[in-house]
Amino acid sequence: MGCLVSHIRYQGFQGNIRATTRPISFDSQALNQIITLPQFATWYNEGGLLISDNLGAVSVKEFYASAGSGGQFSARTAARDAFLAGNDMLYLGNIKVDDAPDTYTTTVRVLDFFAQKYREDTAFAQRVDSSVARILTAKLGLYQTFILTNVITAELNVAEFGDESEVTFTVAQNSATLITPDLQDLASVLPQPPQPNDRIVFITDSVTVKQCVECSPQPQLATDALESAILQLYGPQSGNQVEEFRLSSYSLENLQAFLDMPDDNQFVADDLTVADWVVLSVTDVSKGQTALVSRFLRERPDLLLNKNIILFSFGAPYYFDTTTLSKFTAYYALYSKQPQFIDVAVRLLFQELTPIGASPVSVSAVNYDLIAIMAPDSTQVIPLSLDLPPVPITDNTITPEPTPIPLFQIGDTIAIRTGVIHDGNGNPVPDGTVVQFSMTLTGEGGGILQQVESNTTQGIARASFGLDRLGLLEIRVASEPAVISEVLQLDVSQSGGVAVTVLTPELTQSIESTPQAEIEEVEDPYISSDGFPRFAAWLVAMFMIVMIAGLVFFVATQFIQRSPALRWSLGILLGGLLAYNSLALGLFGISDWLINRGIIGVTMVTFTGQALGFLAGWLWSRAKR
Repeated sequence: MGCLVSHIRYQGFQGNIRATTRPISFDSQALNQIITLPQFATWYNEGGLLISDNLGAVSVKEFYASAGSGGQFSARTAARDAFLAGNDMLYLGNIKVDDAPDTYTTTVRVLDFFAQKYREDTAFAQRVDSSVARILTAKLGLYQTFILTNVITAELNVAEFGDESEVTFTVAQNSATLITPDLQDLASVLPQPPQPNDRIVFITDSVTVKQCVECSPQPQLATDALESAILQLYGPQSGNQVEEFRLSSYSLENLQAFLDMPDDNQFVADDLTVADWVVLSVTDVSKGQTALVSRFLRERPDLLLNKNIILFSFGAPYYFDTTTLSKFTAYYALYSKQPQFIDVAVRLLFQELTPIGASPVSVSAVNYDLIAIMAPDSTQVIPLSLDLPPVPITDNTITPEPTPIPLFQIGDTIAIRTGVIHDGNGNPVPDGTVVQFSMTLTGEGGGILQQVESNTTQGIARASFGLDRLGLLEIRVASEPAVISEVLQLDVSQSGGVAVTVLTPELTQSIESTPQAEIEEVEDPYISSDGFPRFAAWLVAMFMIVMIAGLVFFVATQFIQRSPALRWSLGILLGGLLAYNSLALGLFGISDWLINRGIIGVTMVTFTGQALGFLAGWLWSRAKR
């Protein structure tokens, strides 16, 4: 009855995708192209309803804030655009603008705006009337008559409502994605799942939701959600693979309190110290969750040394940068907070399932570009065959006859089709992918005779060629970056018959790459991989501090009294030590900067501290005068 229109862009309908390209949920032209396709047209014309995705989603706010409105998200504009794009029903979700105190106020403003526009704009009013008529028609078809008892679900049926856990589990299992490392490297970085004697600490982005203003909050992702799922699947009643006292669960609020006031939350540090596994779970970034996780990894690497650090994302997977992701042992994306997705996360942790999904969005931190990955796989050999009419089905008791090879004559048209062309994820390429067919004449005086450009439908492209030349003809196909295909060889002779042969190229010889020498990564002798100075860097800094302070004292005593010279040198000494300590403690997020700068960064910061110390010493000596 209803179709949810996601906030997604389709290159096949919208051309080249840019930052300003509207998602189809706000693009009337693209959405109209979709619903007029044969697969949707009948359903829509018979009363199908289009329902917008969540208009309060973070991605919608970011799109409208970057597209205009002075960097501000306008709920009224987003709702209007979604409605005019063709959506019959709008899902506002927890929509809220910056100048409104809550979601309720924002929703009322949107309704007032629609009511005013309905009164003032005739075209808008007609569009509203059309959607309302479609909605009422659908409701009438469901309930026959508008009687309250027909609409309200019986109490006995409420328990069964939405009970599709098996289907949801299958969806969760098929969509679970390993973001990093690569699947072939997972066995080397995680050779075995948690063992019975291992201790596991869960740090979870706990989420509660309210169905209404007066309703009490209900946990959607509880702090101990993963711990409870593990005990249910692997606990004392299910094989006794884990023991409850070895599991600890904390929320991100607990983690922030620990980072802000470690002395008052020593129990968190105690559990992290003895843990063998640290499992972090995040849902979104609305409350700075990713920044908090990055801060934890940066400020307390001592608690994570020699531990397996696992990250589960139950929302969008693209919020972490490359530096942060490099500190995780494994990173999985689950995309939903439903219990079945939590069960799949636990099974992934215990290596009971293999992640087979692929991210539906780009993840720049791991160089996963959706447009590039949905292009044809360059390592495939594209199948190529004659596009023959289907063979009629005969009685099963009769032995089927082999498909006769068709005979072609000069002047005939030969129809060609590819097999399914796959993208980088192994799925059929998107409809509309460009495919280039070419017919060449081999031998002396040969060359390209005809070229035909076609677009794919369900991964398959078709083309036709006219046979108007004698000789050995070859038909190939390419769809960048996949340029290797089977070859249809047509031997066109003066006798009138055309023999058709299919040649399959040897892929291993044609695309085998030259082995590259492995480049051994040289470890920085001065800076650790976490961005902290090593002992060698400490020696360099101390040498600088002592030498410059001593040199300034020696030179200054040649021209001024010893007392101010001593204050200058003391200022240089203290300034250099304070500057170096800021590097050693990783203050102000300087560790990431230091990784890129190396020993040069140590000398720059130390010298800057000495210069400021000299200035302080000079002011000190002036004050004494």
